[in-house]
Amino acid sequence: MTSPVTRRQVLAGGAGAAIAAAVGSALPSRAWASPAPGPAVSHGAGASPVLVVVSLYGGNDGLNMVIPFDPAYMAARPTLGYKPTEALSISSEFGLHPNMAGLANAFASGTLAIVQGVCYPAPDHSHTSSMTKWQSGDPTGTDPSGWLGRVLDQLGDPTLGISIGSNLPLILSGRSIRGLCVPSGGLSVPLDRNAANAYAYMAAAGGRPGVLGSIGGTDNQLVGASGEIASILGSAPKVSVAGGSLGGQLAVVSRLIQGGAPTLMYEVSLGGFDTHVNEKNNHAALMGDLDRALTGFMASLGPARSRVVAMTYSEFGRRVAQNASSGTDHGTSEPVLVLGDRVTGGFYGQAPSLSNLDSGDLAVTTDYRQVYATAIGSHLGIDPAPALGGHFDDLGLIGAKPPAAS
Repeated sequence: MTSPVTRRQVLAGGAGAAIAAAVGSALPSRAWASPAPGPAVSHGAGASPVLVVVSLYGGNDGLNMVIPFDPAYMAARPTLGYKPTEALSISSEFGLHPNMAGLANAFASGTLAIVQGVCYPAPDHSHTSSMTKWQSGDPTGTDPSGWLGRVLDQLGDPTLGISIGSNLPLILSGRSIRGLCVPSGGLSVPLDRNAANAYAYMAAAGGRPGVLGSIGGTDNQLVGASGEIASILGSAPKVSVAGGSLGGQLAVVSRLIQGGAPTLMYEVSLGGFDTHVNEKNNHAALMGDLDRALTGFMASLGPARSRVVAMTYSEFGRRVAQNASSGTDHGTSEPVLVLGDRVTGGFYGQAPSLSNLDSGDLAVTTDYRQVYATAIGSHLGIDPAPALGGHFDDLGLIGAKPPAAS
């Protein structure tokens, strides 16, 4: 079994074109510009669909992102909540956070779907176990692989899944295949001759048994791919996306997509959502970054925009009532945003009641695996059952008729 630590060191450490050039013919040959194996779906001339998953770490306050015009909301949040006149109205019952004007426009244009009350069954309030369950797609939290990683298992190619950052998250770790890490600054750190020789030896050892052969047989495929990634980033158009660190990550994704990378699944992240204290200003800044990053990313894609869908999630939402520190405590279900030209905008799922709470928490009305099944099946064109361990109903938000007004 290949060591995930070794893979992270190889890719997240900045192994780029210098490695590929030094190792040379010892590396396995790949044609990254060729059509990727797997989905036979095409949404453009020779183009495959792309899914971008945005991880919001810390527990995003969904009630202050998608704001209900329910008197119970302001009663529970007298200083933390937003009045209907302050929110960006998107229906008779809901508005978006005041800092989300770009996404409000996307909702009005029919390219933003809001899936309500999403979580795994029997949720808990732990950051670690909740994020594990969201990223694994396993409500028990016992599966050591991620739901997108298991899609990589189906496709048999690690280069079809990329995380922008220094560590590979569980979501892109399959049972036999793991995706790649690409630092947000690109792949540019050169290696000295001794290190290059070591990689060349590992590549030559790829067919041998034992630990070295296992590492050589898989990690050097990723080293070779890193050279291709560096080449794409070197020739792709320069892209600037606002929205802080998230915007920077999405700028890299945009360049890879426009540069012709065959990657089908990307993961990016934004932290800082554990808002127990003085939430209003901190969360407002995060909502502004999320809005600018997502809308700026979509605008940056040019013609490739038509095949890209982005979705958000967090390990949990927040509790309904504000706490004594003008913040919110760990909650359960949350709204999931799904954005893209292939999306049929509107509300999906049932909004949890603010009057009938489960010990202060919002009810779970949509199983998160329905969101995953929709992303894998309707968007990527891949059978979601192997990755999810069974059938889950598609939400119908990709290429469907508009849902009934909420």
